[in-house]
Amino acid sequence: LDFFVEEETALAVRENAHLIETVALERVQIELMGLLAAPHPDGVLRALRFLRDSTLLEQILPEFKATFGFEQQNPYHHLTLEEHIFAAVRYAVEQGFDPLSRLALLLHDLGKPDTQSFGEDGVLDKAALSWPNFSTSRAGPPIGPVRVAHYYKHEEVGAELAAVILERLKFPLEVQKSVVKLVRQHMRPPLDSSTRVLRRFINDLGPDWERALEVRVSDRMAHTFEPNFDAQSWLDSARARALEVSNELEHFDERQLAISGLELTQLFGVQGSAIGNLKKRIARAVVEGEVSNEREGILRWLEAQERG
Repeated sequence: LDFFVEEETALAVRENAHLIETVALERVQIELMGLLAAPHPDGVLRALRFLRDSTLLEQILPEFKATFGFEQQNPYHHLTLEEHIFAAVRYAVEQGFDPLSRLALLLHDLGKPDTQSFGEDGVLDKAALSWPNFSTSRAGPPIGPVRVAHYYKHEEVGAELAAVILERLKFPLEVQKSVVKLVRQHMRPPLDSSTRVLRRFINDLGPDWERALEVRVSDRMAHTFEPNFDAQSWLDSARARALEVSNELEHFDERQLAISGLELTQLFGVQGSAIGNLKKRIARAVVEGEVSNEREGILRWLEAQERG
């Protein structure tokens, strides 16, 4: 509701936060979604910080505790992990994005603390130090070589944690499936992609592809600021291209292939039901972006399949 919490009330909440354990999980789910669905971006940001500072957040989502004050040690991130997550949710609220996109953003980076690593390339070069707002500590800019953290497969670990959380809070099964998918795929929507990449993305995401774009741009806008990235233009362009591909895929089947059953029989010797099965395989490959719907491209793909 975009309120500020009075100090004595805030203290009372902190002192009694443990009593949240007596509240039905279904009620916790409803209140959490009510918060995320609110229309006030700054109010939602304050509410999330209040949950953290009152210890309520770690009571209802203990998986969150590891994110508090977690320094990401990466030039792409100037915020601690929980503040990055809160900033991403705030952006989604500001843009009026789907509540399930906001829920996915709340959970999208929970896998980072368990996947932090420093490889041989984990030294920050001088060029990276010029990024606006970047420092590796609150004390000021780094002195000397700086190690850079990586978070390989954090989206997979995060998806597993999200699945546990959503089941525990008794979210509907369809919500669980969609949000876990969005968390697992939150690195997936490409900032600049070919039609082939978009085809595969949309085929994999199904009806959640637009939410995935919302998650991607919100996550991006909570990174270290890049002056040349125009979020709205990217989102408008990505939506338009993805919608075009989605409409094309929705109505595509083997009858629209650029090669006929007769040609397949003549060139590959297939007969009877094998023709239909082969055409379905080709159509699936076209939909998934593995091959373009052009006769020569399909022939090369089929020859490669035979060799394989």
